Amino acid sequence: MSVTEKQRSEIYGSIVGAVGEQATEFLMAQSPPGGWESLATSRALSELRADSNAQLVELRSDMERGFADANAKIVELRSDMERGFADANAKIVELRSDMERGFADANAK
Repeated sequence: MSVTEKQRSEIYGSIVGAVGEQATEFLMAQSPPGGWESLATSRALSELRADSNAQLVELRSDMERGFADANAKIVELRSDMERGFADANAKIVELRSDMERGFADANAK
């Protein structure tokens, strides 16, 4: 609940009578700039903690899915690469065979 100016003045007067003006000025200056209602409560902090933890769990789950997808793509890419190398090696073997036949034919002539 926010304190009205009238209530603040009454509180000030009551405190001045008990501890004096200098101590009252000091005490009144200690209140938070936005008022006491602007301070975080234990409940608000607990709710914030729970929300942060839920977001971290969701982020971890997203990260793990991302890593799993990346690993699957790596496996697929490796398989494609190995097929490509096998195809290239087969073509090299065929080219070498053609080359050796060509040299044999040339030598025969």
